[in-house]
Amino acid sequence: MPRRHSAPGDTVDCTTVSGRDCAEVFTTAGTWLADPAQADLQVWGAELDQPRRSDAESDTTTYLDLFYTRSGDEAHSTQEQVE
Repeated sequence: MPRRHSAPGDTVDCTTVSGRDCAEVFTTAGTWLADPAQADLQVWGAELDQPRRSDAESDTTTYLDLFYTRSGDEAHSTQEQVE
């Protein structure tokens, strides 16, 4: 079956389930990942704006979970949250 490819210059309107701009979410994650302190990370999973994800103890909403391993460490996760 043929695969669909976007033409160069095509844009996609992407918002999360809760209405957050995907570009903003991934830009924030990219900034965090570009920090030299994150040089030894190996990201092995990501969840974008899962509706079930909210912090019951605060008024924050999780927009992106990154699951990662640092060299020689156990698996961790970080979240982009906004109040």
